[in-house]
Amino acid sequence: MSVFKIKSTQPTEIDVSADMIGTLMDLGFLAGTEGALRIAEDIFNGVCVALPNHEGPVIGLSMVAMMAGDFEKSIKIIKEQALPLNTDSGFSKTFLGLSLMLANNQNESKKILQDVIAKKTPGADDTYTPLAEFLIQPDEKSRKKNNQSPTASIKPAIKNTNFQNNKLTSGMGS
Repeated sequence: MSVFKIKSTQPTEIDVSADMIGTLMDLGFLAGTEGALRIAEDIFNGVCVALPNHEGPVIGLSMVAMMAGDFEKSIKIIKEQALPLNTDSGFSKTFLGLSLMLANNQNESKKILQDVIAKKTPGADDTYTPLAEFLIQPDEKSRKKNNQSPTASIKPAIKNTNFQNNKLTSGMGS
């Protein structure tokens, strides 16, 4: 089991297992979807302390901004904090596409989502491309025809994010 050391201003360190990080991420997303945005933000900020070089908790913070209706803030978080950690990340780019779509920047959103889909690696453990494919469909009628829902696409992308050996993995492109 991986254990992460969190340094605090106190003279002690806190051991946090990879399983605990995953549980915290799940709780953050659950809190956010239930409307407890401040709690979700606190959880994701805590995970950012434990994993300062990983995009997962940063994407969590961007989702909190989305849920609060602050799409510009969500875009800014992804562009300034998540993508610099992994510029080729399909995971971050998919959520950037979603944020741009919600901010009514359809052209940029479509371009980013098409790029994510085009760069899909056959056979790779890819949990974010189904969300990108769902989002790029032109209208709600097409989504219903293909029996897709955003929840069905987002949950696997979040659920399959793992924290092992101080490395966040989710088929996120690196």
